[in-house]
Amino acid sequence: INAVPPSPRNQKNRVRSQRGRGPKPDALLNKLTLENFDSVSTQIITWANKSENEKNGATLILVIKLVFEKATDEAHWSEMYARLCKKMMEQISQNLEDDNIRNLAGEPIVGGHLFRKYLLNRCQEEFERAALKAADDKAAEDASKTNGENGEPVLYSDEYYALLKSKRQGLGLVRFIGELFKLQMVTERIMHECSEEALFQNRQL
Repeated sequence: INAVPPSPRNQKNRVRSQRGRGPKPDALLNKLTLENFDSVSTQIITWANKSENEKNGATLILVIKLVFEKATDEAHWSEMYARLCKKMMEQISQNLEDDNIRNLAGEPIVGGHLFRKYLLNRCQEEFERAALKAADDKAAEDASKTNGENGEPVLYSDEYYALLKSKRQGLGLVRFIGELFKLQMVTERIMHECSEEALFQNRQL
């Protein structure tokens, strides 16, 4: 029996399906190590380039969000995640653009410049979130203290571990931004805010 050749439409759908296969960015980030950095980081960039077919950079924004989450939660790997951001900025597709982001001349910001714009926006969002979280944590810490003479926090309580996690992530954010600054990917203004956050976090420890 002769097989019926696939229609052009089915061929296109098959190509799209194949493009969508492979590990998702969060799984790729979990696999990322110094040993496999070149290969896995390239796969992450390939995934981020799916934003070529978008008008709002949703996939690229998601990848940046996931990188920030990993970097702040795993501060000892912050240098590696900063290197990943540097590579993404240098190798991201120049066909990426966002209809809502343009330069002063009204022209679209594309490729690596768009990535850096998203990255800086994420830095600002994370700092604002960290500031609000720090205020909430301080209130929670005060509320969780005992009525004893020393007023120490209740050890091993859920609130205690939540505070430790929040402080760890805050310091992780500071360290990650510092690594980005070394690679000249963030501005001095952001680094100044980062230094202030580090001083605040140290006072809370």
